[in-house]
Amino acid sequence: MRLDLVRANGAKQKRWIEGLGAAEADVRRLAYAELGRLGTAQAGEALVQAFGRVDVAEGVEILNALGRADSKAGRELLERVLVAPEFDAVDRMPLRDMAAWSARRIGAEMYSTLLHAVERRDGRDTVPLVYLAVLGGDKAVPTLDRYRSPRFRYLKWTRGEELPRLDWIRRQLAHGRSIVELDRPPRELGF
Repeated sequence: MRLDLVRANGAKQKRWIEGLGAAEADVRRLAYAELGRLGTAQAGEALVQAFGRVDVAEGVEILNALGRADSKAGRELLERVLVAPEFDAVDRMPLRDMAAWSARRIGAEMYSTLLHAVERRDGRDTVPLVYLAVLGGDKAVPTLDRYRSPRFRYLKWTRGEELPRLDWIRRQLAHGRSIVELDRPPRELGF
């Protein structure tokens, strides 16, 4: 079915936008990916409009697509997900993590958004902190230092595992070495 749909819709943005309202989740997911691949401002706006009507799992896919479809509306949504208190709940962490990954893929203009997200949450969210380091390089070292200890005020069973990894990132950056192996989607980070 997916191949037939790709053949039928091709690069026709209007058809993929129509697919955002499909009853079948597979069609919607394919539309998210294809609109992200098309990457136009109109595709980005359509993805943003679809975001409020879906569950967390599909929201993650929309945010992932927005990392490929760089648009003003998309950047605004990524910023909202990263810094608005409404996304602080634990069940919305996958949204914040994917928004951080998409912000990293958009590039340098999203550095201040990632920094704001890290500062607002006292560094407790590991994934935005990692992508801040990937994007900022040695410019992120003071932020890693600042939030090394405060992160432990917030209970999370993985804190002990995260510390050596974050210390490694800090050492790599402070010595001018690459952390390119961390430039991958959140599910592949191993945090």
